[in-house]
Amino acid sequence: MLPRQAQGHRLAGAVGQLLSKATLTLFVDAFGFDAFERERLLKLWEGSAHVRVLSGPRAIREDQANALGPPQVKTLALHDHHYLGPDGLPQRHRVIHVIEAVVDGVDRLPYRADTNALTIEVGQDSAA
Repeated sequence: MLPRQAQGHRLAGAVGQLLSKATLTLFVDAFGFDAFERERLLKLWEGSAHVRVLSGPRAIREDQANALGPPQVKTLALHDHHYLGPDGLPQRHRVIHVIEAVVDGVDRLPYRADTNALTIEVGQDSAA
Protein backbone atom coordinates (compact mmCIF):
# COMPACT_ATOMS: atom_id res chain seq x y z
CA MET A 1 0.00 0.00 0.00
CA LEU A 2 1.31 3.45 -0.89
CA PRO A 3 0.94 6.37 1.57
CA ARG A 4 -1.70 8.01 -0.65
CA GLN A 5 -3.73 4.78 -0.55
CA ALA A 6 -3.84 4.91 3.27
CA GLN A 7 -5.68 8.26 3.23
CA GLY A 8 -9.13 6.85 3.97
CA HIS A 9 -7.81 4.83 6.86
CA ARG A 10 -5.79 7.77 8.17
CA LEU A 11 -8.83 10.05 8.24
CA ALA A 12 -10.64 7.81 10.71
CA GLY A 13 -7.80 8.27 13.20
CA ALA A 14 -7.59 12.00 12.56
CA VAL A 15 -11.18 12.54 13.71
CA GLY A 16 -10.63 10.62 16.94
CA GLN A 17 -12.19 7.29 16.06
CA LEU A 18 -10.44 4.11 17.17
CA LEU A 19 -8.41 2.52 14.41
CA SER A 20 -8.63 -1.20 13.99
CA LYS A 21 -5.40 -3.12 14.49
CA ALA A 22 -5.49 -4.00 10.78
CA THR A 23 -5.74 -0.31 9.82
CA LEU A 24 -2.91 0.60 12.16
CA THR A 25 -0.79 -2.14 10.60
CA LEU A 26 -1.58 -0.82 7.10
CA PHE A 27 -0.61 2.67 8.22
CA VAL A 28 2.67 1.51 9.80
CA ASP A 29 3.56 -0.53 6.71
CA ALA A 30 2.62 2.23 4.27
CA PHE A 31 4.84 4.79 5.96
CA GLY A 32 7.74 2.46 6.73
CA PHE A 33 7.90 2.87 10.51
CA ASP A 34 10.90 1.13 12.06
CA ALA A 35 10.54 -1.70 14.58
CA PHE A 36 10.77 0.58 17.64
CA GLU A 37 8.06 2.93 16.35
CA ARG A 38 5.87 -0.01 15.30
CA GLU A 39 6.13 -1.59 18.76
CA ARG A 40 5.38 1.70 20.49
CA LEU A 41 2.28 2.35 18.38
CA LEU A 42 0.99 -1.18 18.92
CA LYS A 43 1.45 -0.85 22.69
CA LEU A 44 -0.48 2.42 22.66
CA TRP A 45 -3.20 0.77 20.54
CA GLU A 46 -3.38 -2.14 23.01
CA GLY A 47 -4.20 0.28 25.81
CA SER A 48 -1.00 1.58 27.30
CA ALA A 49 -2.03 4.95 28.73
CA HIS A 50 1.39 6.51 28.57
CA VAL A 51 4.71 6.58 26.83
CA ARG A 52 7.45 5.38 29.14
CA VAL A 53 9.92 8.07 30.15
CA LEU A 54 13.05 7.19 32.05
CA SER A 55 14.71 9.79 34.22
CA GLY A 56 17.24 9.91 37.00
CA PRO A 57 19.28 6.79 37.77
CA ARG A 58 16.89 4.53 35.80
CA ALA A 59 17.57 6.41 32.55
CA ILE A 60 21.05 5.00 32.06
CA ARG A 61 22.78 1.76 33.01
CA GLU A 62 25.23 2.01 35.91
CA ASP A 63 28.25 1.03 33.78
CA GLN A 64 27.41 3.78 31.29
CA ALA A 65 26.92 6.35 34.07
CA ASN A 66 30.29 5.40 35.55
CA ALA A 67 31.99 5.87 32.16
CA LEU A 68 30.46 9.36 31.79
CA GLY A 69 31.29 10.44 35.33
CA PRO A 70 29.18 12.69 37.52
CA PRO A 71 26.95 15.30 35.86
CA GLN A 72 28.64 18.64 35.25
CA VAL A 73 25.54 20.59 34.25
CA LYS A 74 21.83 20.53 34.95
CA THR A 75 19.03 21.48 32.59
CA LEU A 76 16.99 24.48 33.72
CA ALA A 77 14.75 24.65 30.65
CA LEU A 78 14.39 22.72 27.41
CA HIS A 79 12.15 23.82 24.53
CA ASP A 80 12.03 21.81 21.30
CA HIS A 81 10.26 23.59 18.43
CA HIS A 82 9.44 21.94 15.09
CA TYR A 83 8.23 24.12 12.21
CA LEU A 84 6.40 22.74 9.19
CA GLY A 85 6.27 24.26 5.74
CA PRO A 86 3.12 24.82 3.67
CA ASP A 87 3.49 21.28 2.31
CA GLY A 88 3.36 19.84 5.84
CA LEU A 89 6.99 18.73 5.76
CA PRO A 90 9.57 19.77 8.35
CA GLN A 91 11.05 23.15 7.48
CA ARG A 92 13.19 23.98 10.50
CA HIS A 93 13.88 22.90 14.03
CA ARG A 94 14.89 25.01 17.00
CA VAL A 95 16.03 23.84 20.42
CA ILE A 96 16.45 26.18 23.35
CA HIS A 97 18.43 24.43 26.08
CA VAL A 98 19.25 26.43 29.20
CA ILE A 99 21.84 24.76 31.40
CA GLU A 100 23.72 25.59 34.58
CA ALA A 101 27.08 24.22 35.69
CA VAL A 102 26.87 22.23 38.92
CA VAL A 103 30.65 21.95 39.35
CA ASP A 104 33.46 24.48 38.97
CA GLY A 105 35.58 24.55 35.84
CA VAL A 106 33.01 23.53 33.22
CA ASP A 107 34.34 25.05 30.00
CA ARG A 108 32.72 22.86 27.35
CA LEU A 109 29.72 20.66 26.69
CA PRO A 110 29.68 18.01 23.95
CA TYR A 111 26.76 18.48 21.56
CA ARG A 112 25.63 16.19 18.75
CA ALA A 113 23.43 17.07 15.81
CA ASP A 114 22.28 15.09 12.79
CA THR A 115 22.85 17.91 10.34
CA ASN A 116 25.70 19.90 8.87
CA ALA A 117 23.66 23.12 9.05
CA LEU A 118 23.84 24.06 12.72
CA THR A 119 24.00 27.33 14.61
CA ILE A 120 24.78 27.42 18.31
CA GLU A 121 24.37 30.59 20.35
CA VAL A 122 26.08 30.69 23.72
CA GLY A 123 25.12 33.13 26.42
CA GLN A 124 26.41 33.63 29.92
CA ASP A 125 24.49 34.86 32.92
CA SER A 126 26.71 37.08 35.01
CA ALA A 127 24.21 37.19 37.89
CA ALA A 128 25.65 33.99 39.41
